[in-house]
Amino acid sequence: MESAALALATMLAATSPLLAQNPIAPQDKAIAPPGGIFKGEGGEAVFKKLCAACHMPDGSGYQGLYPALAKNAHLAQPGYPILVIVNGQNAMPAVGAMLSDQQIADVVNYLRTNLGNRYKATTKPADVAAFRH
Repeated sequence: MESAALALATMLAATSPLLAQNPIAPQDKAIAPPGGIFKGEGGEAVFKKLCAACHMPDGSGYQGLYPALAKNAHLAQPGYPILVIVNGQNAMPAVGAMLSDQQIADVVNYLRTNLGNRYKATTKPADVAAFRH
């Protein structure tokens, strides 16, 4: 768990408003250990441990701050959630460096097939790798 805490601290430091004047390039490689910080866990488990605190366990979001993932048309194409997970957006920090390509693909597939979304689970680790470069 210590390596997970270190990865989270690194990610938070990289997204600090104090660094806005001197932005750093996004990571093009995962800094997480092989298998990610939630080694061996699938998309649902990673969602519950990493995403649900802000996006709510049912995907309903939080009062305009964290968007609902339930019944979300932005999930129709897997590229959008991959991009947001890898690079962050608005209040969401980039968490892609903490996760393996497989874990991000699993989370995207979970989001697209659950929480009231009825899209196909077609995301593969190679799709995620393309967003890291």
